[in-house]
Amino acid sequence: MTSMRITLMSILLLLLVLSASAETVSAQTTTSQYWVSANPATSSSIIYGTVGKNWSLPFQAVWNYGGSSGKVVENANVTVEVKTNDGVAIENISQITNTTGFATFYYFSSTPTVLIFTPITLVTQDKMEYNASLFENGESTLYCLQSKSVTVYWDTFDVSLVRTDTNSQGVTKVSVNVTYLLVPAEGLTLSNSSS
Repeated sequence: MTSMRITLMSILLLLLVLSASAETVSAQTTTSQYWVSANPATSSSIIYGTVGKNWSLPFQAVWNYGGSSGKVVENANVTVEVKTNDGVAIENISQITNTTGFATFYYFSSTPTVLIFTPITLVTQDKMEYNASLFENGESTLYCLQSKSVTVYWDTFDVSLVRTDTNSQGVTKVSVNVTYLLVPAEGLTLSNSSS
């Protein structure tokens, strides 16, 4: 009787351990995935330009889940939200992706400002809308849209002469001081087109 009790207790304990480990394994296999992403196609998430210049901001839409994973999303309407650095929404602008999944947004500012551009919705040709909402699919948590932002510093600057030096061959060296109004916390990084 005692040996039967020990055997039953051992089996019960074994079942409890196995069920606990099975729950742990299923919790570890749960992953977060995204149906589609719309991310900037720029080398940096911060762009620095001058006031009065029309900037092009390209984003590329790509499928991230299912049979089309890794393929670009063609002919989709991408809506980008434009916000100030303080998080105040200014407007939403839309553009259709081309055959390579790119949607290029053009924006102009006549005053020094910092603006953040974030894709917030993507509507495919068959009118399926993908946004920040999420839905469950078995063990995976699937989000409709993953997107990354681009921050543009539209700036103005002041140029003042520091020194000139003309040598005997008539070649003049000029040193100037350039003062920018807005500089990102990460520092000033100019692209080739801004130099």
